[in-house]
Amino acid sequence: SPSSAWQFIASLPVRQVDPGRFHVTYASRLAPGEYWIVIKNADGAQSLPARLLIESNHGYGLPIAGGEQWIITQGPYGGTSHWGRSLHAWDIAPVSMRSGGCVVAMRPGIVHAFDRSERQNSRGRSFGNLITIEHEDGEFSHYAHLRTGTFVVRTGQRVEAGQALATVGNSGHTLGQGGGYHVHAHVTRGFAAANQSIPFTYSNLTNIAKGRVVTNPLPLI
Repeated sequence: SPSSAWQFIASLPVRQVDPGRFHVTYASRLAPGEYWIVIKNADGAQSLPARLLIESNHGYGLPIAGGEQWIITQGPYGGTSHWGRSLHAWDIAPVSMRSGGCVVAMRPGIVHAFDRSERQNSRGRSFGNLITIEHEDGEFSHYAHLRTGTFVVRTGQRVEAGQALATVGNSGHTLGQGGGYHVHAHVTRGFAAANQSIPFTYSNLTNIAKGRVVTNPLPLI
């Protein structure tokens, strides 16, 4: 939930049992997010919780310019800062700042730009200079810790996937495992970047993990 609390969803009877698999039917489609499942026997014994991730229905592109080499410095469940509402976020840093460090849109949508002229500030949990993109399906992608004065888009502007937004920065809270110059990217179902993040995948990359060097195959727009 937005307050980082767990909420009860449903108690479902098993309708079919196959070897190693239970089948249940939920009344409606589960929204993207993280869920826990507990199996309870007729005698009252129950299993440990098992994690169930429902990812966004839409694949997102990497938030980096085509041809540049970046490295994953922190992924979902990162021990430094990716917990609570930022559980399903990614931190990605340029391998070399000489490469330019251009942050791009992961999906088409409408821009909401927040250049707050911030520098590094580790006293709070600030996202620093931030761009939020509103997508037509009600999801929002967020790009945090950008460099002030480098925004090339404005609020209300429509952008396409791969379109330049700003230069990677070190603004806001950037200490620790994902610290330094990097972009923090996550997706929510509400406008505010502080809303609960939801699981999503990069449609143009597989087996993404911390420490992997990645490039975006799409050209910069």
